[in-house]
Amino acid sequence: MKIRKRINRILQKGNERNKPTHRCASMCSRETVGFYSRGMSPIFEAVFIILIFVIAVTVVLNIGLPSVDFAKAANTFGEAQNMMKLIDNNIREVVREGPAAKRLVRSVSPGEFEVVPAEDSIQFKMNNLKLVEYLSRKVAGNLVQIGGSDVSCSDAGNLTLENSYLRIDLQKIPQTSPLSALNTNTSILAIKEKNFNTAVTIVNSSIVMNGNASTSNGTGYSEILRKGRDLPVCVAHFFVNSTVTYDVYYSLYAGADFFVMDVRNVK
Repeated sequence: MKIRKRINRILQKGNERNKPTHRCASMCSRETVGFYSRGMSPIFEAVFIILIFVIAVTVVLNIGLPSVDFAKAANTFGEAQNMMKLIDNNIREVVREGPAAKRLVRSVSPGEFEVVPAEDSIQFKMNNLKLVEYLSRKVAGNLVQIGGSDVSCSDAGNLTLENSYLRIDLQKIPQTSPLSALNTNTSILAIKEKNFNTAVTIVNSSIVMNGNASTSNGTGYSEILRKGRDLPVCVAHFFVNSTVTYDVYYSLYAGADFFVMDVRNVK
Protein backbone atom coordinates (compact mmCIF):
# COMPACT_ATOMS: atom_id res chain seq x y z
CA MET A 1 0.00 0.00 0.00
CA LYS A 2 2.85 2.42 0.82
CA ILE A 3 4.52 1.75 -2.52
CA ARG A 4 1.19 2.30 -4.38
CA LYS A 5 0.61 5.65 -2.64
CA ARG A 6 4.19 6.69 -3.42
CA ILE A 7 3.69 5.81 -7.09
CA ASN A 8 0.44 7.83 -7.26
CA ARG A 9 2.17 10.88 -5.73
CA ILE A 10 5.01 10.58 -8.23
CA LEU A 11 2.61 10.36 -11.17
CA GLN A 12 0.58 13.34 -9.90
CA LYS A 13 3.71 15.48 -9.48
CA GLY A 14 4.92 14.37 -12.88
CA ASN A 15 1.68 15.46 -14.55
CA GLU A 16 1.87 18.89 -12.90
CA ARG A 17 5.52 19.27 -13.84
CA ASN A 18 4.85 18.30 -17.46
CA LYS A 19 2.16 20.91 -18.13
CA PRO A 20 3.28 23.49 -20.71
CA THR A 21 4.23 26.84 -19.21
CA HIS A 22 3.17 28.79 -22.31
CA ARG A 23 1.08 28.43 -25.44
CA CYS A 24 2.10 28.52 -29.07
CA ALA A 25 -0.29 30.46 -31.29
CA SER A 26 0.90 28.82 -34.49
CA MET A 27 4.17 26.95 -35.09
CA CYS A 28 6.27 26.11 -32.08
CA SER A 29 9.76 24.72 -32.25
CA ARG A 30 10.58 21.18 -31.16
CA GLU A 31 12.76 22.66 -28.46
CA THR A 32 9.71 24.46 -27.00
CA VAL A 33 7.15 21.64 -26.74
CA GLY A 34 8.96 18.34 -27.30
CA PHE A 35 10.50 17.60 -23.86
CA TYR A 36 8.90 19.25 -20.87
CA SER A 37 10.41 17.36 -17.94
CA ARG A 38 13.96 18.20 -16.96
CA GLY A 39 14.12 15.13 -14.62
CA MET A 40 13.32 11.38 -14.85
CA SER A 41 9.98 10.30 -16.27
CA PRO A 42 7.51 9.55 -13.44
CA ILE A 43 6.75 6.13 -14.91
CA PHE A 44 10.41 5.16 -14.92
CA GLU A 45 10.89 6.63 -11.46
CA ALA A 46 8.08 4.48 -10.10
CA VAL A 47 9.50 1.40 -11.79
CA PHE A 48 12.93 2.11 -10.34
CA ILE A 49 11.44 2.37 -6.85
CA ILE A 50 9.76 -1.01 -7.26
CA LEU A 51 12.93 -2.56 -8.65
CA ILE A 52 15.06 -1.16 -5.86
CA PHE A 53 12.58 -2.45 -3.29
CA VAL A 54 12.52 -5.95 -4.83
CA ILE A 55 16.31 -6.07 -5.13
CA ALA A 56 16.72 -4.94 -1.54
CA VAL A 57 14.35 -7.64 -0.27
CA THR A 58 16.14 -10.28 -2.37
CA VAL A 59 19.54 -9.27 -1.03
CA VAL A 60 18.28 -9.38 2.56
CA LEU A 61 16.79 -12.83 2.04
CA ASN A 62 19.87 -14.22 0.30
CA ILE A 63 22.16 -12.96 3.05
CA GLY A 64 19.85 -13.38 6.02
CA LEU A 65 18.29 -16.81 5.44
CA PRO A 66 21.58 -18.79 5.34
CA SER A 67 22.59 -17.12 8.61
CA VAL A 68 19.25 -18.05 10.18
CA ASP A 69 19.52 -21.64 8.91
CA PHE A 70 23.09 -21.90 10.24
CA ALA A 71 22.00 -20.61 13.64
CA LYS A 72 19.12 -23.10 13.77
CA ALA A 73 21.43 -25.97 12.80
CA ALA A 74 23.99 -24.94 15.42
CA ASN A 75 21.27 -24.79 18.07
CA THR A 76 19.92 -28.23 17.11
CA PHE A 77 23.44 -29.67 17.10
CA GLY A 78 24.13 -28.26 20.56
CA GLU A 79 20.86 -29.64 21.93
CA ALA A 80 21.64 -33.08 20.50
CA GLN A 81 25.06 -33.07 22.16
CA ASN A 82 23.55 -32.10 25.51
CA MET A 83 20.94 -34.85 25.13
CA MET A 84 23.65 -37.43 24.41
CA LYS A 85 25.64 -36.32 27.47
CA LEU A 86 22.53 -36.49 29.64
CA ILE A 87 21.82 -40.05 28.52
CA ASP A 88 25.45 -41.08 29.01
CA ASN A 89 25.58 -39.63 32.53
CA ASN A 90 22.41 -41.46 33.52
CA ILE A 91 23.71 -44.76 32.12
CA ARG A 92 26.94 -44.35 34.10
CA GLU A 93 25.00 -43.71 37.30
CA VAL A 94 22.82 -46.80 36.78
CA VAL A 95 25.92 -48.94 36.20
CA ARG A 96 27.51 -47.65 39.41
CA GLU A 97 24.36 -48.29 41.44
CA GLY A 98 24.03 -51.89 40.24
CA PRO A 99 21.01 -54.21 39.80
CA ALA A 100 17.49 -52.75 39.99
CA ALA A 101 18.80 -49.21 39.46
CA LYS A 102 17.02 -47.21 36.78
CA ARG A 103 16.52 -43.69 35.49
CA LEU A 104 13.68 -41.98 33.66
CA VAL A 105 15.07 -39.25 31.40
CA ARG A 106 12.68 -36.52 30.31
CA SER A 107 13.77 -34.05 27.66
CA VAL A 108 12.55 -32.34 24.50
CA SER A 109 14.29 -34.07 21.62
CA PRO A 110 15.88 -31.79 18.97
CA GLY A 111 15.43 -34.49 16.34
CA GLU A 112 15.37 -38.23 15.70
CA PHE A 113 17.65 -40.49 17.75
CA GLU A 114 18.33 -44.04 16.60
CA VAL A 115 19.15 -46.84 19.02
CA VAL A 116 21.58 -49.40 17.55
CA PRO A 117 21.48 -52.39 19.95
CA ALA A 118 24.19 -54.36 18.10
CA GLU A 119 26.69 -51.56 18.64
CA ASP A 120 25.41 -50.55 22.11
CA SER A 121 25.03 -47.03 20.78
CA ILE A 122 22.58 -44.22 20.22
CA GLN A 123 22.99 -42.18 17.05
CA PHE A 124 21.79 -38.73 16.05
CA LYS A 125 22.17 -37.69 12.42
CA MET A 126 22.10 -34.26 10.75
CA ASN A 127 22.57 -33.68 7.02
CA ASN A 128 24.58 -30.89 5.34
CA LEU A 129 25.93 -29.63 8.65
CA LYS A 130 28.70 -27.07 8.10
CA LEU A 131 29.60 -26.98 11.79
CA VAL A 132 31.58 -30.22 11.44
CA GLU A 133 34.46 -30.66 9.03
CA TYR A 134 33.75 -33.34 6.44
CA LEU A 135 35.38 -36.74 7.19
CA SER A 136 36.55 -35.60 10.62
CA ARG A 137 36.26 -37.37 13.97
CA LYS A 138 36.16 -36.07 17.50
CA VAL A 139 36.04 -38.32 20.54
CA ALA A 140 35.12 -37.05 24.00
CA GLY A 141 34.55 -39.88 26.43
CA ASN A 142 31.71 -42.01 25.10
CA LEU A 143 30.61 -39.29 22.68
CA VAL A 144 31.94 -39.70 19.13
CA GLN A 145 31.35 -36.92 16.59
CA ILE A 146 31.78 -38.06 12.96
CA GLY A 147 31.59 -35.85 9.88
CA GLY A 148 30.64 -37.90 6.83
CA SER A 149 29.26 -41.32 5.93
CA ASP A 150 31.49 -42.97 3.34
CA VAL A 151 31.71 -46.37 5.08
CA SER A 152 30.25 -49.63 3.82
CA CYS A 153 29.90 -52.90 5.77
CA SER A 154 29.40 -56.31 4.19
CA ASP A 155 29.57 -59.96 5.20
CA ALA A 156 29.28 -61.34 1.67
CA GLY A 157 32.23 -63.71 1.63
CA ASN A 158 34.58 -62.23 4.21
CA LEU A 159 33.76 -59.46 6.69
CA THR A 160 34.56 -56.29 4.73
CA LEU A 161 34.96 -52.80 6.20
CA GLU A 162 35.57 -50.12 3.56
CA ASN A 163 35.69 -46.34 3.20
CA SER A 164 37.28 -43.92 0.72
CA TYR A 165 40.82 -44.76 1.90
CA LEU A 166 40.89 -48.31 3.26
CA ARG A 167 39.45 -51.73 2.63
CA ILE A 168 39.82 -54.33 5.40
CA ASP A 169 38.91 -58.01 5.02
CA LEU A 170 38.43 -60.02 8.20
CA GLN A 171 37.85 -63.71 8.69
CA LYS A 172 34.20 -64.71 8.71
CA ILE A 173 33.35 -67.43 11.23
CA PRO A 174 29.62 -68.19 11.50
CA GLN A 175 28.02 -68.58 14.90
CA THR A 176 27.33 -72.28 15.35
CA SER A 177 26.54 -74.69 18.17
CA PRO A 178 28.99 -75.82 19.32
CA LEU A 179 31.24 -72.87 18.45
CA SER A 180 33.71 -73.21 15.58
CA ALA A 181 37.47 -73.01 15.92
CA LEU A 182 38.88 -69.47 15.93
CA ASN A 183 42.47 -68.23 15.82
CA THR A 184 43.06 -64.49 16.15
CA ASN A 185 46.37 -64.96 14.31
CA THR A 186 44.40 -65.08 11.06
CA SER A 187 41.59 -62.67 11.95
CA ILE A 188 42.88 -59.96 9.58
CA LEU A 189 43.06 -61.40 6.07
CA ALA A 190 43.98 -58.32 4.04
CA ILE A 191 44.29 -54.53 4.20
CA LYS A 192 44.30 -52.35 1.09
CA GLU A 193 45.29 -48.66 0.99
CA LYS A 194 43.11 -47.37 -1.85
CA ASN A 195 44.79 -44.09 -2.86
CA PHE A 196 47.91 -45.87 -4.16
CA ASN A 197 46.32 -49.32 -4.48
CA THR A 198 48.78 -50.69 -1.92
CA ALA A 199 48.24 -54.05 -0.23
CA VAL A 200 49.35 -54.32 3.40
CA THR A 201 50.35 -57.80 4.55
CA ILE A 202 49.55 -58.72 8.14
CA VAL A 203 51.89 -61.52 9.26
CA ASN A 204 50.39 -62.02 12.70
CA SER A 205 47.22 -60.50 14.13
CA SER A 206 47.21 -62.55 17.36
CA ILE A 207 45.59 -61.18 20.50
CA VAL A 208 47.26 -62.42 23.68
CA MET A 209 46.01 -61.94 27.24
CA ASN A 210 48.49 -61.47 30.10
CA GLY A 211 51.34 -62.91 28.05
CA ASN A 212 49.59 -66.28 27.69
CA ALA A 213 49.90 -67.32 24.02
CA SER A 214 47.13 -69.90 24.34
CA THR A 215 44.56 -67.12 24.75
CA SER A 216 45.00 -66.15 21.08
CA ASN A 217 42.97 -69.10 19.88
CA GLY A 218 40.01 -71.20 20.91
CA THR A 219 36.44 -71.22 19.64
CA GLY A 220 34.05 -68.43 18.75
CA TYR A 221 32.47 -66.50 15.92
CA SER A 222 32.72 -63.21 14.00
CA GLU A 223 30.10 -60.85 12.61
CA ILE A 224 29.40 -57.42 11.15
CA LEU A 225 27.31 -55.57 13.70
CA ARG A 226 25.53 -53.38 11.19
CA LYS A 227 25.52 -54.03 7.45
CA GLY A 228 24.91 -51.33 4.87
CA ARG A 229 26.35 -48.43 2.89
CA ASP A 230 26.85 -44.70 3.55
CA LEU A 231 27.43 -45.25 7.25
CA PRO A 232 29.51 -43.16 9.68
CA VAL A 233 31.29 -46.25 11.06
CA CYS A 234 31.53 -49.99 10.48
CA VAL A 235 32.19 -52.39 13.38
CA ALA A 236 33.15 -56.07 13.17
CA HIS A 237 32.87 -58.19 16.32
CA PHE A 238 34.81 -61.33 17.25
CA PHE A 239 33.83 -63.43 20.28
CA VAL A 240 36.71 -65.57 21.52
CA ASN A 241 36.27 -68.45 23.98
CA SER A 242 39.71 -69.59 25.12
CA THR A 243 41.23 -70.09 28.57
CA VAL A 244 39.53 -66.71 29.02
CA THR A 245 36.65 -65.23 27.07
CA TYR A 246 36.70 -61.80 25.46
CA ASP A 247 35.23 -59.67 22.71
CA VAL A 248 37.24 -57.96 19.99
CA TYR A 249 35.88 -55.00 18.01
CA TYR A 250 37.41 -53.71 14.77
CA SER A 251 36.08 -50.23 13.83
CA LEU A 252 36.55 -48.21 10.64
CA TYR A 253 35.32 -44.60 10.73
CA ALA A 254 34.29 -42.31 7.88
CA GLY A 255 37.32 -40.73 6.20
CA ALA A 256 39.84 -42.61 8.37
CA ASP A 257 43.04 -44.05 6.90
CA PHE A 258 43.36 -46.37 9.91
CA PHE A 259 41.15 -48.74 11.87
CA VAL A 260 40.71 -49.25 15.61
CA MET A 261 40.90 -52.56 17.47
CA ASP A 262 39.36 -52.72 20.94
CA VAL A 263 39.25 -55.68 23.38
CA ARG A 264 36.48 -55.74 25.98
CA ASN A 265 34.74 -57.98 28.50
CA VAL A 266 37.77 -60.09 29.40
CA LYS A 267 36.66 -62.80 31.86
